[in-house]
Amino acid sequence: MAGGGYAWFTEDLALGLNFCLTYVRGVGPDAVLARVGGGKPVAVESAELVGRAQDVVADLEAGDAELALVAATAVGDWTVLFEPNGYLATYDSVVQALSARGELVSLYHNESTTPSFTWARDGSVVERAELDGDFQERTLARMEELSGVRLTAGLLRAAVFRCVAVPYPDPAFSTPSRKTLAAARRALRAFAADPDRSELLDVLWDERGVRDPRLRATGHLGAMLFTSASEAFRLLAGCDDAQLRAVVRWGRERVRAAAAGPIEPLPSEPLAAALHVVDLVAEVLGGRYDLMTDELRRALGGREPGQ
Repeated sequence: MAGGGYAWFTEDLALGLNFCLTYVRGVGPDAVLARVGGGKPVAVESAELVGRAQDVVADLEAGDAELALVAATAVGDWTVLFEPNGYLATYDSVVQALSARGELVSLYHNESTTPSFTWARDGSVVERAELDGDFQERTLARMEELSGVRLTAGLLRAAVFRCVAVPYPDPAFSTPSRKTLAAARRALRAFAADPDRSELLDVLWDERGVRDPRLRATGHLGAMLFTSASEAFRLLAGCDDAQLRAVVRWGRERVRAAAAGPIEPLPSEPLAAALHVVDLVAEVLGGRYDLMTDELRRALGGREPGQ
């Protein structure tokens, strides 16, 4: 079996550094997405654009709520699922649901964890293994042997993927609100219509009704904090530069007191620097972004923004 002609996959980082790739037999793309809790899918052309669309999902996550972007396309009697930076198909409940009355083969890779291969049939795992060495090439060849699906660079470029954002079935994560899931679909639709629109950020700020160029310039971190701690974000947005520098000093002290390690160099722009330290303090508090408004008011000594 050897590498089966899949050297291009690793050389080109065809699906990026972190991904989950799954083949499901006997179930069409929309039905597969429904089995993992997806709503009405959005069509996105090419795996490369699906990888970029992951940003829209990440930017909509709030607090402990995490979303998986799942993209599905039909290849013969099989459905190919691609999760950029995802791992939904590693959960036993998902493997069982997707392989029920059918079959599943899956490759999961993440730089920070141990890669794995899963083969399941009729809701039961037939084989699960941790991988090492040139595992991507060997595992793709094994998946082709089991499914008959030959993954090619041309297929990944030409395929139209049906995409949904769904929550992970993990009790450690909070459940995303309907509002968040609806916003994810709207943002995916906007991305599919115009993938080159300012790396999705214009779309996200438009969704939030934010027009101020200073706020929009805060980038992905600003968009995430606007979702996770909207009131705290607006509080910082109203601060003058002196107040923002005071927030940065306060944040450094909070992180230092928690022995959370040194703070990397911060942006020179005061609002961007303040947003970074707020994110760090929230991490120190166990991801409690909901506490940040009260924390910031204490950091400002009770003064209102701009005073």
